[in-house]
Amino acid sequence: MLNAPGWGVALVDGDSRLLWMNDLLAQLCGRPSALCVGRYLSEAWPGLAPPLSPLLARAQSGERVADELVSGRFGEVGTLRHLTVSAMPASPGTGVLLLLRDTSTRLREEAALRASEEHMRSIVEISCDGYFFHDRGQFLEVSPGLGRLLGYYETAELIGRNILDCVAPEFRAPARDVMDRGVEAPYELAVLHRDGRRIPVEVMGRPATFQGRAVRMGAVWDVSIRKAAEERLMRMEHFRDQFLDAAGDGFKAPLQSLQCDVLALQHAPSMPEGLTERAGGRARHTGATGVG
Repeated sequence: MLNAPGWGVALVDGDSRLLWMNDLLAQLCGRPSALCVGRYLSEAWPGLAPPLSPLLARAQSGERVADELVSGRFGEVGTLRHLTVSAMPASPGTGVLLLLRDTSTRLREEAALRASEEHMRSIVEISCDGYFFHDRGQFLEVSPGLGRLLGYYETAELIGRNILDCVAPEFRAPARDVMDRGVEAPYELAVLHRDGRRIPVEVMGRPATFQGRAVRMGAVWDVSIRKAAEERLMRMEHFRDQFLDAAGDGFKAPLQSLQCDVLALQHAPSMPEGLTERAGGRARHTGATGVG
């Protein structure tokens, strides 16, 4: 215990005076143990004594204090450090055994990771209609935009649920295959609104980090408007083909000839008089043979 790997260890008496400290703690505080032993904590570690004092008091009363986080100026140059502290009663009448581990680097890395995740969220949120994090198909986080798209204004209702619950049945098998294979190319499917409506979307997945875990992130785009426009165009083309078939060759032949003449006029440097008269005559003939 006195030389626990990674832990600075000290023995403190009932008056908060340092009786002993190991080499790692001496390195951590930046002072040889000879300059600390025999001094009160308030003298040896003035920047750390205030947050440590309540923990020592609890240990002196018989409580075992485990893995408390404290922060303070610690070391010869007064560096701000974040420490994990444990304390426990030593043998009766000998004070408290104090254990400290420097977690400053880990906490800085975690803070940087959180900042990076938030930055990524902000970028994704403005570039798509919604996003989500998942682990093996289970929602970990759902953006407000995606929640609104699915009809869930409280996104917490989706956390823990399987993604496929929100996918139209005919797309569930291919969606599961895409997730299993970690496909990163965009793909289209239909999701289910809370009221049962189907909404066509485009989805693109990427590896991501969520709270320090390796997971997957999906960006979602609502393609309803584009799909509706494509369907209108297909209906128009279908109607045109039906109309021309119903009109017969007597209408299609003059119309096609007129289209050729117009195309020729568009590419001609000047408009020959004969071609103008011919195009005009065909247009009048087409109008006379047309519907209405």
